Amino acid sequence: MKTLYKTNLQLFLLLILIIGVSQYLFFGLVLNYGFTPDDWGLLLFYKTLGDNPLSQIPYVWSVKGAYTTGPIYFIGILNDFFGLNYQAYQITNIVLKTLATLSLFPLILIVFKRKLLA
Repeated sequence: MKTLYKTNLQLFLLLILIIGVSQYLFFGLVLNYGFTPDDWGLLLFYKTLGDNPLSQIPYVWSVKGAYTTGPIYFIGILNDFFGLNYQAYQITNIVLKTLATLSLFPLILIVFKRKLLA
């Protein structure tokens, strides 16, 4: 049982390395870009929600819909943390996508109990 755990852990650590390097190589160029017009529109809408934007979630959901509410709050909350530092936005985005990708391995391994599938 310990060797199976050790093998899975080694495979998971290898995946962390591969995904981390690939994310850096693929998205390294993105760090030099700025906001797109879509980003500015989402951020402007977030700023119009007032001092307590989280209380406006039902309103935003009804006006903008299910697919736009998440991005509005995502870019708005990042703006509250980082201001207009675009590189911090992108680094946070890359880290979160990497974590989401890495979380699939243990999930699939636990559910299906097949390392090859994971």
